[in-house]
Parts: sequence; structure tokens; C-alpha cells
Amino acid sequence: MANANEAKDNAEAAFEDKTFKGNHIIMRNIYWASGMGLVPVPFFDLVAVTGFQVKMVRDLTNLYDIPFSKNVVKSIVGSLIGGAGSLGLSNMFVGSFIGSFLRGIPGGNIVTGISLPIMAGATTYAVGKVFLMHFESGGTLLNFNPEKMREHFATLYEKGKETVSGKKNEQAA
Repeated sequence: MANANEAKDNAEAAFEDKTFKGNHIIMRNIYWASGMGLVPVPFFDLVAVTGFQVKMVRDLTNLYDIPFSKNVVKSIVGSLIGGAGSLGLSNMFVGSFIGSFLRGIPGGNIVTGISLPIMAGATTYAVGKVFLMHFESGGTLLNFNPEKMREHFATLYEKGKETVSGKKNEQAA
């Protein structure tokens, strides 16, 4: 009986350890993605942020011993972000695209200096949390369903904006 309880405690500790490590991977990549939102080179920021998101998912697949496919991850991330138009996330994507374009115009960096890093970090937060939840429940890249995750992704994006900007949602208080 003691061995069964000990095994259960060890399994719970391993799960919590993976969750902790997964959250650390996500936070590290939020910082990098947000930093890329500050780079004053038009469209480089969008490519760099996507690169950090793919790298983050690769790190999570390594943590959970799940086979990784760069093309599958790019497709899933694109589907999550681009296909969430009814949830307002396409406005975020269009805003990032326009913001990146504005960087090429004199004075455009002032307009985009705050908004793009927050959007980059919030999107990275949402991507990471959705994949972490999926992997913790035993999922893989092959059975990830972006359509079923879009609403949750949108909620996590809003939470990510609060996390990155340091602001709390006043309605939640």
C-alpha cells in the first residue's frame, strides 16, 4: 500500500515538474517574442515572433516526448491566429501587419512601440498555453484540433495581454 501511495506522489510530482518547466518555456519565449516586437524593421518582427512560437512548441514537444514537425506547427499556429476572425483575433493579426508596415514610415515606431510587443507577447502566451494544455492531456501534434481551441485561444490571448502589459482586467476584479 505504501508503494502505491509513493508511486502516486512521484507521478504527481513529475506532472507538476513538467507543468512548471512548460510554463517556464512559455514565459521565456514571451519575453523573446515581445522583444522582437520592438525591432524597428518592417515585417521582420512578424517573422521573428512566429519563429519564437514554433521554437516554443518544439521545446514543449521535447518536454513531453512528442514528435515535432515544423510544418504542422506552423499550420496549427496560423490556423489558430488567422482563423479566429469571429473572435476578434484577426483584428490583432491585421493590427500587427499594419503596425509592422508603419515601422517603415517616419514616426511609425512611436505608434507601434508599445502595441506590437504586447500583441507579440500575448499571442505567444496563448499559443504556448493552448499547446501546454493539449500536451498535458495526452495530446500530440497529430490530434490537435485548432477549430475546437479557437475560443479558448481567444480567452488566453486576452489574459496574455494582461500578463504582458502588467494590467489586470478591471471587470475581473
